[in-house]
Amino acid sequence: MQDAGVLIIKRIQLLYELRFCRIDIAMNAAFNDTIRSLISGIFWSKSKIFRIPDGNRVYVIGDIHGQRELLSLLMTSILHDADRPHPIRCHLVFLGDYIDRGNNSADILKIFLESGSADNMIFLKGNHEQMLLDVCSGRIDAAMLWMKVGGQATLASFGVDLQKIDLTDPHEVIRCARTYIDESLRAWMEALPLFHRIGDYYFVHAGVRPGRALARQKAQDQLWIRTEFSRSKRNHGAMIVHGHTIYPDGPFIAPNRIGIDTGAYRTGRLTALALEQDRQWIVDVHEPQLASGVGPDTPVHSFDDRQGRSIIHEQRSTPP
Repeated sequence: MQDAGVLIIKRIQLLYELRFCRIDIAMNAAFNDTIRSLISGIFWSKSKIFRIPDGNRVYVIGDIHGQRELLSLLMTSILHDADRPHPIRCHLVFLGDYIDRGNNSADILKIFLESGSADNMIFLKGNHEQMLLDVCSGRIDAAMLWMKVGGQATLASFGVDLQKIDLTDPHEVIRCARTYIDESLRAWMEALPLFHRIGDYYFVHAGVRPGRALARQKAQDQLWIRTEFSRSKRNHGAMIVHGHTIYPDGPFIAPNRIGIDTGAYRTGRLTALALEQDRQWIVDVHEPQLASGVGPDTPVHSFDDRQGRSIIHEQRSTPP
């Protein structure tokens, strides 16, 4: 874990002189108790406690969306946290959506490409990576959608002069993506897995289709699903840990899922969920002044602690 985390930080620092900034680590002592109380509902046995295999600790990182500075701060926080006490083996699981909206998508992809050989680092594919791949394959509909959800920031991060191209012309967008984004990065994104499972936890970008066995889930749902999944109270066969749907005030905790996309590009909050044996806690970096995002408003969920459910504010129909 130490080597993997240091590797990412060093590569970030090679590209950026890290600014001094307060690291806000929110260690939620009540998190485990909340999970225990929630899982005693009708869809899980009261004796069911979600576990990671002994000797392992997992840090799950939510949607980054080009926020290199926040990623560097969060990795530093994780390294500090991993030192107390040190387990046998640490894993890093990234839930996808590394690109778009933020200013540093190209840097983050290059960092991850160079860091991806470590066997305890899992990078999942998000819908934004799939969108970019679809653009590079020549899909007109994908090129038009991509420009509505922050794709122009990714093009700019690769050196495209946005003032010299017509972003409303999907053919021009496709040409630029193919020209400026290296084939090695595209191949890396293409090969990213859609899910990863450790113990009783199933990690995926968007979620799963309720009522369908985990082994039979479809890529479209794993990358894009939202309403059917977020409203479901079903036992999915594992605790689902996901991103994709924004909870700006902190992770969403339900009996069958934990959502950890805290909207880094708009809130300056980047969140990691830590898991070890039957324990869960949060490592949370919150620096609003570092948020750098573009694109229209997107659906935002907030958590109502009194009612224990999500309140959905549908602002636009475009995806995060």
